[in-house]
Amino acid sequence: MVEGLLQGDRRAIARAISHVENDTPVSTDLLKKIYGRTGKAYRIGITGPPG
Repeated sequence: MVEGLLQGDRRAIARAISHVENDTPVSTDLLKKIYGRTGKAYRIGITGPPG
């Protein structure tokens, strides 16, 4: 999944997002593997009702 994610494969990106959102054990390993390649990326959280 990491290779697909780094290559921009939309399916891999979608799976990775799902794993992170659902806080699966895969997400921890995935984030560890890609963290060094994130560059100057920021992580933000948005809360509250939509609209």
